[in-house]
Amino acid sequence: MNPIYPETFRRHRRLLLVPIALATVVTMWSTLAARPLYESATSVWSDNADGTAEAYGAPPPAAQEQAMLAELLTTERFRTAVARQGGLDKYLAQHPPEGWGPMALVGKLRGARPLEARIAIALAPNRVLATPQGSHVLRITFDAPTPALAATTLRALVAQYIKQRTALHADALTDYRNQVVSASAALTKAREGIASYLLQHPDRANSRSNPQLATMLHSEQTALQQLATATQTLNQQSAAVLASSSVATTVRVVDPAEVPTAAVGSPKKLLQSLLAGPFAGFVVSVLGLVALARTRRSAGEDEDTAPAARASEPEASSDDLDARGRFLGKTFAERRTGSG
Repeated sequence: MNPIYPETFRRHRRLLLVPIALATVVTMWSTLAARPLYESATSVWSDNADGTAEAYGAPPPAAQEQAMLAELLTTERFRTAVARQGGLDKYLAQHPPEGWGPMALVGKLRGARPLEARIAIALAPNRVLATPQGSHVLRITFDAPTPALAATTLRALVAQYIKQRTALHADALTDYRNQVVSASAALTKAREGIASYLLQHPDRANSRSNPQLATMLHSEQTALQQLATATQTLNQQSAAVLASSSVATTVRVVDPAEVPTAAVGSPKKLLQSLLAGPFAGFVVSVLGLVALARTRRSAGEDEDTAPAARASEPEASSDDLDARGRFLGKTFAERRTGSG
């Protein structure tokens, strides 16, 4: 180890220990001042309609449901529907933020948040946790200030998720239908153009000697291929949507959400804060130690280069010194004569 780091730590010991102590105090303060939360859990079983998706490299069904739920939770429409059905919006409207922790004090100074922002915080990833338990089971937990609110909100979340995932598939099916309609219209237009051209020019039916007719026939083939591709995609997606429309066969709740009987264990959170706080402060202290050591190293290099610069200056010779002495003596004598 470079000896400059231990020496720097000895010189600035108190300054470098402040971040560790401060981070520990803040994390413990936040943990002890936080309101107790109650966790409700549910398990959802998910399976493909034909069971062949994983054979083609697709993620397991539980992982797919986890990703879709995480994306839906980022949308305000989904969060609002969950809060309205589960009663979370009424609870947040009637219970302003409480507590004496650092974040609670900052919130009181900043003022009340809008209801939409409070719903987003209540349904944040640290409150809603979805974890795959194998390939088909997805475990979802939700933390809330009261036991009843935790259970009702989690049930509403699962119900809204099943409802909106089916709606998303239906919306995708509508897009594929529009593609089929567009491709069919393009094919009809191309064929009508060819028929009109041949009706007006019956003597130019040979496409090899007629570039205009060849172009029109090529457009017809392109439109026909697009229609075939769109129709095949629509049929595949229609079969998938019809297969997934039955919640009992593809997505079903195997462990319903129940009202929790005890709050989330505070000793575990306290232990986590005791570990996370000092670690964060230690990282800040290490960064400060490195910055101080580099500053000292740069200052030392400047001090080392200063004597070398002075040593590199040319020394005055004896003749130069004699000349300067005679000049100064002459100047002093003239001043004395003038003053007399």
